[in-house]
Amino acid sequence: MTDTPGLTLICGAPRSGTTWIHNSLIECGLFCGVPALADEYKRRNNGDLFTDEHPETMRISIKVSNTENFLLHRLHLVKLRRILRRTAQAYSNHDRFFIESPYYCFSINAFFEIFGGKLRVVFIKRNPISVAVSMSQHVHISKLLRKNNVLDSFELHQSKLYQKEYIESKYSNQDVLTFVKRYYHQFSLIERALFKWHYFNRAFCITSCDIQKKNMLIVDYDNIAETQTSSSMQNEICNFFNFSASTRISFLRTYKYSRNRFDRSILSDKGKDLLDLVLQTTFLGDP
Repeated sequence: MTDTPGLTLICGAPRSGTTWIHNSLIECGLFCGVPALADEYKRRNNGDLFTDEHPETMRISIKVSNTENFLLHRLHLVKLRRILRRTAQAYSNHDRFFIESPYYCFSINAFFEIFGGKLRVVFIKRNPISVAVSMSQHVHISKLLRKNNVLDSFELHQSKLYQKEYIESKYSNQDVLTFVKRYYHQFSLIERALFKWHYFNRAFCITSCDIQKKNMLIVDYDNIAETQTSSSMQNEICNFFNFSASTRISFLRTYKYSRNRFDRSILSDKGKDLLDLVLQTTFLGDP
């Protein structure tokens, strides 16, 4: 899409901080968009309000990334180009625009197919146990976690002949998936959420493999405010987005540091086994 501004894509596991950085980048004037606090307004408009977080972008991009049939892949790609062009026309700021969703972890390669070197990716990394606790308390995610069968907790699937193929299982480590299927009924909501954190992070690692290091920023959410690391992490963020001094101050004011620190002591024995297995196979995160 040579006629379209460059895209910055923000993703991370649900409840890791993607909404915070999305809203902050809008509030400090770096990008144009509709803050997530306007979700209620969007619902009242029955989806007629076209925002930078349009759900169709997420759905189509996942189809592009996970469709093996060549003709269907090209069809979905055309649809994705069309909706991204519309998003850019509505929300670009000079030569760039951005979109945000945890579910873009599953489709970074679809956007790379369109933008190539003009794609920049921001991934929010956060303590997996803290993320899992937050997921277990979220009104919509907790409903999925309460399902008694792990397959029923999956949200993404594609039809293959006469059966469904779950995209979440595609990106899960098979040893982890086998372990989770065996003990899922014993896990607490927090422990089930650890598995959700696992496949979002693995999906990111797999679908982002073509992104050059200079075009990727991994934001360590927990360390932005840490005394010993704040200068380094804050500088990485500000350099990546080319913040001015005043924009840097505005951006950092929006950061909310959580003093609630959770560790493995809140997990059952099987939950601790799951955590160990997840950390061995996920590549990101260290509680």
